[in-house]
Amino acid sequence: MQQNEQVLMQSILAKLSRLEKIIEDQLTMQLATDLNSKEYLNIDECSVLLGLSTNQLYRLTSADTIPHFKLGKHLRFERIKILEWVKQQQVCTQLDIEKRAANYLAHHSLRNQ
Repeated sequence: MQQNEQVLMQSILAKLSRLEKIIEDQLTMQLATDLNSKEYLNIDECSVLLGLSTNQLYRLTSADTIPHFKLGKHLRFERIKILEWVKQQQVCTQLDIEKRAANYLAHHSLRNQ
């Protein structure tokens, strides 16, 4: 192959790689959009929704950490409960902790007076 042909081939391969990435991203976005209309999710759909691998999700279900149920041998997840569970996993900031402490002290000291 001549130098020009090699450069052209590399350019074509790079463009194909970019196209594959774009298509993958579009399919993931489409699946995420479709998930918003579903009430119940299977393991694959829930893993996409959460951005976790199915192995991580299986570990969470085995430890009864994440809300789920079984239909026969199949795991199912109620989408609304999963989204609520995600919100509960939020870590409080130092400012949130200080506000809670100040609020507690204000109410607690008022009762003692």
